[in-house]
Formats: sequence, C-alpha cells, structure tokens
Amino acid sequence: MTWMRSMLLLSVLGVLFVLASVLAFTHTYRITSSCNADLLWNADDAYVFLGCGRLGYRLSYLEYPLEALREYFGVVRQVDDTRSSTIVLWVTPTAVQTHTAEDLKFDFYTPLEGTVFANHDGALWKWSSTRFEKATAEEQQTFEGTRRLSAFDFTGVGGWSKRSNILNQNADELQFPLELGGKSVALVVKRQRKGDDISINLVRSDIPVERIWYLDQRPHIVTKAEYELSFPKK
Repeated sequence: MTWMRSMLLLSVLGVLFVLASVLAFTHTYRITSSCNADLLWNADDAYVFLGCGRLGYRLSYLEYPLEALREYFGVVRQVDDTRSSTIVLWVTPTAVQTHTAEDLKFDFYTPLEGTVFANHDGALWKWSSTRFEKATAEEQQTFEGTRRLSAFDFTGVGGWSKRSNILNQNADELQFPLELGGKSVALVVKRQRKGDDISINLVRSDIPVERIWYLDQRPHIVTKAEYELSFPKK
C-alpha cells in the first residue's frame, strides 16, 4: 500500500509538473490601444490628425492569474512591446480619405503658407496630400525649423483654425461645426462605456450620419499571429 501511494503521488507530481511546464511556455497575447487627435480646417478641407499608440503584453498562462491579482491591486505591468502610428482623416465636402503612417509620431500641427507642418523628433515635417514628408532644406530655413509650430488652438489665422486634444475632453459628446466648400458639416466626437469606446462621426445635411473612425480602448486578447502583425520584428 505504501508503495502504491508513493507511485500515485509521483504520478500526480509528474502530471502537475508537465501541466506547469505547458502553462509556463504557452502564452496569451493582449493589446491595448489609445489615441489623441488634433483637428485643423480651412474653407475647403478638414484634417483630423490622430496620434495612436499600441501597447503589447505577452503573458504565459502560468503568469496570468498572478497578473490579474496584480491589476486588481493597481500594480502596473511593464509593457513588452510598443508601437506608434499616425492616422490622417482628410474630410472634404463630398468625401473622406484615410491615410496611415506607421512608426511615425507627430505633434504641434500648424498650417504655414497653406501647408500643414508638424514636429517629429525635433525635425520639421509636412503633410503632402497622402503622406508625411521631411521638409526641404529651403522650408527648414524659411520656417526656422520647428520654431513657428504652435501647440495652441486658434481660429481664422491665415484662413485656418485648429482644435487640439479633441478625443480627451471631459464630455460624452463634442461637436465641431465646420463650413467646407460652402456646405455646413459637423464632426462629432462621441465617448461611450466610460470612455472605452470613442468614435468620430461626420454629419452632413444631404446624407445619413457617417462614422469615419472608431476605437475600442479596452484590452483585447489576440492570437500570436495577430500580435506579431501588430508588433513586427525590426
């Protein structure tokens, strides 16, 4: 009997060891996203410049219960992977175009002589119809690098207006009435589920309300393939 109990105990310990090993080397993948945005417009066009960041966490199933307990007590886990991107919504009186620049982060969007310029890591860049480009040497000299870029809101300066930080205001809904090409339109920012869901909607008199951008900021469990697509190895 003693021998049988010993063998049974060893079998149970062996199974537990194998199970622990499997849980230690099998991972779950989680991604959290957040964005901020600046709105710029003139008499013909409006631009929403979204600066977005993704945070990636790789956890073994053995770590997962402990991590849930740590989060319950407010202990923040170190991020495993990060990635930035800039999304541009170009709104005209009749259409909306979306363009994405991966691994590029900008701020201080400012129209200068009809072109929107921005700061990227201390250097002057510009928005050129469908993509961001480094400012030319002549533009760098003309605009004194990034010194003329502004972080502040303004109205009607050289025909342009700007509103900053439009996604992170303390309101469930914000409306930005615009006049584009002689037509009255509005951009409406909506926050739902305590701010986890954020959307930008376009309101025009001649068509139904159109949602032109949406983000669910809650953490998402994804597959390994989806995770590696979001955080490609460099």
